[in-house]
Amino acid sequence: MNLSSILADQDLMSEVRSRIRKGAFDPRFPILDRQVTIETLEGVARGETLAVGYDIEAIVRVTGRPALIVKNGTFSTPESDVWKSRLETSRSLIENAISSVGRIELKNHPGFEWVGTGWVVKENIVVTNRHVANEFSLRDTTGSFKFRRNYENKEMGARIDLREEYMQPDEVEFRVVKVLHIEEPEGPDIALLEVEFSGVNAPKPIKLANTVNAGSYVAAIGYPAWDGRRNDPAVMRQVFNDIYDVKRLQPGQIVTVTSNYFTHDCSTLGGNSGSPVIDLSTGEAVGLHFAGSYLKENSAVPAAIVKDRLNSI
Repeated sequence: MNLSSILADQDLMSEVRSRIRKGAFDPRFPILDRQVTIETLEGVARGETLAVGYDIEAIVRVTGRPALIVKNGTFSTPESDVWKSRLETSRSLIENAISSVGRIELKNHPGFEWVGTGWVVKENIVVTNRHVANEFSLRDTTGSFKFRRNYENKEMGARIDLREEYMQPDEVEFRVVKVLHIEEPEGPDIALLEVEFSGVNAPKPIKLANTVNAGSYVAAIGYPAWDGRRNDPAVMRQVFNDIYDVKRLQPGQIVTVTSNYFTHDCSTLGGNSGSPVIDLSTGEAVGLHFAGSYLKENSAVPAAIVKDRLNSI
């Protein structure tokens, strides 16, 4: 996604300008003090291409669209005072959602140990993306779904781990027992999985919102993975501090809304496939993240479509 929505946020940009004037940068920006000025920031705002573009982009993104580590079921405090205020107001709502999001992990897959993000949308049902579920399941001749087999003819399997937090070895895993639905290729990027939840750790479903509105403050929750093919490695290292594959909270804003999808500007990577996009004011899921295009936009399936597919199974 581009920087337009961040640059239009007056509160955030006032904070970025203040940090530039004070030289208040952390060690991830070793050369910013001699390269970045208010003038370079204003140049980026006008759409100019600058030799120090990745540096100014990184500070705008770290301040304006952070990717916060989740640990012990809650999120780390952002460097930005603006985001700190916005997120603290909704901390309990966000923590409720965090507890119901997990990493989709695989058994007997020839290439991947894990493949994306999923979240509890109904008792014993997890929603993720079609392209995530297709890695370990497929439709059989009867129209139902089955688990794939690898080159050794071993059946693949899947589970969801609701932890996988940074520097936290604990696991909270539940087995995927059945694939309930994988949308056809021409439809939205949705899949529904039946999961064997049990015991005191059984998570609560994240409520689906009835509407999604452009300009709303939101956050994706998921497991961003290193993706140097589609992202600038220098910016990615600075925004994510070279820590990947663990649960993060990635706040941002809804940009555009259509009947079939909406776009948002949270700082996501490939492992975020299947992440919920949470409205910070309600804690409800406004959509299911499914794709991102570097420096352009991220896309999500609206919650209303997820709800429709859920009601049809």
